[in-house]
Order: sequence, then structure tokens, then C-alpha cells
Amino acid sequence: MKYFTSDTHFGHYNIISYCSRPFASTAEMDAVMMANLQASIGEDDELYFLGDWTMNNLHYAQIKNIRFKHLYFILGNHDRPTKLAAQLALDGLSDRVTVAKEMTIDLDGRPIHLVHRPMDASDDIRHKA
Repeated sequence: MKYFTSDTHFGHYNIISYCSRPFASTAEMDAVMMANLQASIGEDDELYFLGDWTMNNLHYAQIKNIRFKHLYFILGNHDRPTKLAAQLALDGLSDRVTVAKEMTIDLDGRPIHLVHRPMDASDDIRHKA
């Protein structure tokens, strides 16, 4: 199974009010989101994450708490690729995670372009009809 999500913003207190999230604290928000990911995604599943995992580099360590066959991590404007790569290497996940700014995948015979912010898509994608 393929799962798609984005903008978890683990550890980002202000996102609670910015997006009217129903949490009293980042600890509560982070725990609920992680529990939902753990309950939904299995070891044979692919996870497509479309950016903004966290505002705090320490939260990249939470990726190891999710079961997945492969994680496709599309970088968001708040993600830090160097910190992410270092954490993935430390956790032994580098071979099961693909990190990219954008990518096109085949979904049921249709090309789907994945990018965090569509306005940041490469020119050849943005101008296709």
C-alpha cells in the first residue's frame, strides 16, 4: 500500500494555532501523529512524505519509529537535508529512504508529480498542460 502525508511539523508549537490543530501542546500533537502513523503504515508499505517533517532537527530521529518498506521524503521549505541525511545514516535507514526536492511517480498508470509547494516545482513540470 502507498500512503501520502505532509506537514507534520513535529515539535512546532505555533503550528497548533496557525492551523487550528486540536492539541494543547506539541507533546500531545506529536504523540497523536506518531501513533496514527504507526497504526496505519506497515513494514510492506511505502510512505510518501511531502515535506515539513519538523521545525526542530531533533525530531528527524522519530522516523525510525515508523515501520515502512520505503520512505520517499520530499523536502519541504522547513526541512534541513543535511540534518535529515545525518539522522538517517545514524539510524541505519539511508538505504530505505529516498530524499528528493520533487519526483514523479506512476500511480495506477498515471504520472503524479510530488513536490512540497507546487510553486517550487521545476519549470518543465509547472508548464505542462
